[in-house]
Amino acid sequence: QRGDFLNLSQSAVTVNPLVAILDPQSPSGMLTAAVYGLTACRFIGVMMVMPLFTRTGVDRLVRFGIAIGFATPLAYELMRQFPVAAPFPAWMMGLLLGKEILVGMALGLVYSIPIWAIGMAGDVIDSYRNASSSNISDPVNASEVSVFGSFLVILGLALFIAAGGLQVMVTATYRSFGLWPVLSLLPPAKLDNLGILYGLLVETGRIAFIIAAPILVLMVMVDIVLMAFTRMNSQFQVFETSNSLKNLALVVSLPIYVTFFSEYMNVQWPKLFGNINSMIP
Repeated sequence: QRGDFLNLSQSAVTVNPLVAILDPQSPSGMLTAAVYGLTACRFIGVMMVMPLFTRTGVDRLVRFGIAIGFATPLAYELMRQFPVAAPFPAWMMGLLLGKEILVGMALGLVYSIPIWAIGMAGDVIDSYRNASSSNISDPVNASEVSVFGSFLVILGLALFIAAGGLQVMVTATYRSFGLWPVLSLLPPAKLDNLGILYGLLVETGRIAFIIAAPILVLMVMVDIVLMAFTRMNSQFQVFETSNSLKNLALVVSLPIYVTFFSEYMNVQWPKLFGNINSMIP
């Protein structure tokens, strides 16, 4: 054994993967486990961060199964490369697994920026209408989330999937294996896409501002009306009715706002997808 994780001959490549999985003690079984582990780790890293899997309550075991499914098309090609890299020390395997998870988490951060911006807009709206005390618990992420922020995130994720975002995310992750191969421990020599990432951050900030602006303007108008009414009637308790009127204004305007939000994001998602595709050519 001599501390080597893999010391495989070319014949290991021709073994039926199903037989290899059923016999994990064989060299081919170790090869299959290593290949599926490495290819799935990048997708697992994406799912650890992406709100599509965290905010919707997808179980960890289900995420692992989805990652294995996404990794299957890459497994055979990577299996052909492994004997070239043999012997393969165990410490190198650990470093590659950690690298793959970190790369996946970095990709997940890029995919999640627009969703987080949408949730931030909802959080600002809830904070302005003093609804932070009604935050709901998120058991998956062990945190609290605002009610309207969660509503916008779920609506944004639905529009994300309807616009083809899941396909864009999976395709970009597949392309990332060509940019930074699984068996390469060091990053590529040139990473000249940071400017595109900055543009994506600026664009999502603008989107969050536009999403929050209509409701915030409406609530500011409610405050102005209450201030004017207070000037006419000093006995009026503005602080007791302000929050109720803001919540009423939100409920009344919600159908129109949802229509605006859906139409706006249907236009913005393809632009954001284009930025993501430019970052991972």
